[in-house]
This record gives sequence, C-alpha cells and structure tokens, in this order.
Amino acid sequence: MDKLQKLFKLCKSGVFIEYNEHKLYNDTVAEFLIGQEERGFIDTDTWDKMIERDTIVGIEFFPEASSDAHTVYHYDLEKALDKCLEIVANLQSVPMELSSENLN
Repeated sequence: MDKLQKLFKLCKSGVFIEYNEHKLYNDTVAEFLIGQEERGFIDTDTWDKMIERDTIVGIEFFPEASSDAHTVYHYDLEKALDKCLEIVANLQSVPMELSSENLN
C-alpha cells in the first residue's frame, strides 16, 4: 500500500485502478487490450503473462492536469505501481522548457 499512497500523493488530478475489467465484457485479455486506445506499450513478456493468467491490472493516473493521462497495464498490481512511479519520476526530471505543455 505504500506505493499506492505515494502515487496518490504524486498525482494532482486522480488515480483510477481497474482489475479484470475485460471480464465485464466477456472479452479475452487480448480482445480487451486491443480495443483500448490508451493501452500504451506493453512488453511481450508482460502481454504473455497477462494472457496466461487471464489478468489485467489497469492504472490510469494524472500527475499534473486532467489532460495529462498515463495508463499502465500489467498482470501484477505491485509491478504496475512500480511502472507508474517510474513514469512520474521521469516526468519530474524533465526540465520545464522540454515538457509537452511547452512544445506547442
């Protein structure tokens, strides 16, 4: 729970966690993820284990603003939280002049 609490504190605009949402729609893991526009990059090993375990942990989080969404999918909650915290740490290390908000 420490990782989850840390993510809560780092995200100014919210954190949403879903567990096995694909089962609500009677989809397989692959069917569900292929239909998700924000699925992002899922490495092959993680993809294979998600299918093998028939498990999806989805975390959508907003470190800065409501338009600053990031989504992580995994088969393991702790590993998904690690990835979320890594993303937030990388965002915080980007100089302000290089942030996406200032590129337009």
